[in-house]
Amino acid sequence: MPKKKIFKKKRISNEKEVSDVFVGLIQAVLTFLYITLLVLFLSNGEAWVGKLNSASGPVLFLSLAVISVLFLFLILFAYPLFLYSDKKVKKALGVVGYSFLWLLAMVVVFAILLAIV
Repeated sequence: MPKKKIFKKKRISNEKEVSDVFVGLIQAVLTFLYITLLVLFLSNGEAWVGKLNSASGPVLFLSLAVISVLFLFLILFAYPLFLYSDKKVKKALGVVGYSFLWLLAMVVVFAILLAIV
């Protein structure tokens, strides 16, 4: 007697597959915006928080660094890791590659704009 499956895997989805280029663009834009906001915070931090003379300054700075690494990891690698776990290795590598290329393009454009101004 064959075993009867109680739970069947059904993929009910009407979602369209998003292109690697678009996902890479979104991830690069989010990364660039986060870095820009972080730089604005760090450059104006003393005016907002005040001068920290004790050990709280380095502790807060290192905590911010750890949180930034975690946040950027989630932005850049959460979706590719999900794809990798779903056995879509080429798509995952494509998303990481396009994220890198888009971010590189944004940095180059930003550097050119800074050189012009």
